[in-house]
Amino acid sequence: MSIKKLILWFGIFGSIASILSVIFIFFPRDENIKLIVNTKSVERLTQNFEENEPDLTVKYEFKGLEIKNLWKYNIEIQNKSRKTLIGNGNQKNILSDNLLFELYGGYSILDYKKIKSDFNSNLIVDSTSVKIFFEQWRENEIFEYSFYVKTNLSKPDTIILMQPEYRQIVDGDILFNQFDTNNSKDRITQFIPQKFRLAGYVVSMIFLGLFIVMLTIFTIMTPASYYKISKWKTRNYEKYSDLIKQDFQDNQSKQKLYLKRPKDAPNLIWEKFEGEKYPDVSVELSMNKLHQPILIVLIFTVIDISLIITFMELIYLF
Repeated sequence: MSIKKLILWFGIFGSIASILSVIFIFFPRDENIKLIVNTKSVERLTQNFEENEPDLTVKYEFKGLEIKNLWKYNIEIQNKSRKTLIGNGNQKNILSDNLLFELYGGYSILDYKKIKSDFNSNLIVDSTSVKIFFEQWRENEIFEYSFYVKTNLSKPDTIILMQPEYRQIVDGDILFNQFDTNNSKDRITQFIPQKFRLAGYVVSMIFLGLFIVMLTIFTIMTPASYYKISKWKTRNYEKYSDLIKQDFQDNQSKQKLYLKRPKDAPNLIWEKFEGEKYPDVSVELSMNKLHQPILIVLIFTVIDISLIITFMELIYLF
């Protein structure tokens, strides 16, 4: 099969796979509800100088309460599913009237401040737990608060909230995560709706995968094609050259063309030719010397390996 036909078939396959992937992305699917609890940042608000300067005494107070270690946690909760989480009414899909998050032992909440909420909600906080009351929590909506936490730990954990042992959401899960906002940057494509970005991402991955397959096949076929061409030239090129010079002695342009590219010679020439016909190879390159196919294979192997690594990383990120 020639490279042109190979590209055509891969293009057709890639287009069909892309269309099916886009349909799959936009076709509504029933899936479990998933809430992601992210600790966006942890900031220490008090400092301890006594270890380095024992004669220096520093006292901290927070709302009139003397405190030694105070930390500020920015915590974000997002509905990462395609379903709406309903908090009250006949169609609610939580088991109680609120979502409850308990603190791990050794931590105590002293205060909290609202940063952002994409939906109507109410928060009830005591020293060891957080309760969230709401009506509807839709896809990708975010709920974010700052919590002022007291602890005796010099190096507290980044995740301090946990859910009770029982499940709170019907056909749903609550996952706890953390990420560093200092390294996050706004993307140029951020204004594009998530579904369209996801569709473009999948289509790009499909064609990148197909390109890797094509490049791999091309790299493997190059030595085989060179061997066939080299073998034909060794056995037949001298006789072929004499025939071309004889038949096109009055047409120097065609003589040069057919001597340089035997595969373009008309069928009439091959009917006269007493040797083997020029081989039908998958890769047709100007490979007059051995170092040329070696260099081509080396370059395309490096590119192929690099693309494979990139493709695998994209799959893991996806």
